[in-house]
Amino acid sequence: MPSPGVDDIRSELFPVKFTVEGGYKTQIDENSAMASRLSAALDAGWVAAIPSTPTTMTTAITTEFADISATGHGKGHGFLLAIGMGIDQEVTAWAGSWDTTTGKHKHKVESSKIHAAILKASPTQSNAVTALSNAVAAMFASNFSQEGEKPAD
Repeated sequence: MPSPGVDDIRSELFPVKFTVEGGYKTQIDENSAMASRLSAALDAGWVAAIPSTPTTMTTAITTEFADISATGHGKGHGFLLAIGMGIDQEVTAWAGSWDTTTGKHKHKVESSKIHAAILKASPTQSNAVTALSNAVAAMFASNFSQEGEKPAD
């Protein structure tokens, strides 16, 4: 399925605002390196084109952030991979639910399920992790085109 594109992904996701421990409000800005790289990775991984094809978000994120894994940023890198795993898990469930009789998927991709899967896979929890995973899940679910569906009668 076609990606909304790097620029649209970035502008829909960012800024991500959250409160850090101690009560300080901060954000991940749309023009930050993190925003650019994560948006590029999500765009690259957004490849499901037919009802039986899942995304490859985990692979795309691994590739985009290979330098981070090589420098030992374990939990941060693990969280980035969790974003890919959460999306891949939900899209794989969707792809596997294709009903050849009805020409529809039984499973619907939902933001709340992606968000929960990301948090479950993440090796770390924080307000930033929660805010970014929620933003990614909402953006992906709202732009997920369930191609291959036959129009309702």
